[in-house]
Amino acid sequence: MADSPTICFKCGSSSLAIRPNGPHNELYCEDCQAHIKFVSKSEQPNKRPKLAKGTTDEVWAEASGYCAHCGLSEEQIDFLGLQRTVQHVPPFKVNGHEGYAIPLCSWCQQSSATQMKQLEALIARLTKKLSVG
Repeated sequence: MADSPTICFKCGSSSLAIRPNGPHNELYCEDCQAHIKFVSKSEQPNKRPKLAKGTTDEVWAEASGYCAHCGLSEEQIDFLGLQRTVQHVPPFKVNGHEGYAIPLCSWCQQSSATQMKQLEALIARLTKKLSVG
C-alpha cells in the first residue's frame, strides 16, 4: 500500500490490518480499532511470502513429529482431521522468516494466534496507561 501509515496515530500500535467496509477496504488498528484510512479494493496489502517447500516437513521432523504445544503426534493430528503448521517465534511480523519456527497443529496455531492478539492488545493498553501517568 503506497504511502500508507505503518503505526496507529491513536495508540502507536503497529498492528494495522485491512477489512472490507462498503465499496472500499479500511485500514484500521487491530488493537484500538481506530480507522486509519480507506483504500481501494484493488490496492492489496502486502501478503506474507509462503515458506519454502518442505519447510513444514523439516520443522516437524526436527520435533520428532509432535505438536510443540499439545504434544499430539502426526498420526493423531491426521486422525482428528487437523493440519500440521509451523509458527514463527518471534512472530513473523517481528522477524519475518528469519525467526525460529516450531511445529503446531492447526488447533494450537489458531489458539496461539488469538492469545497473541489478546496479549498485544493488553500490552498496548498498559503502555498507553503508563505513558499517560
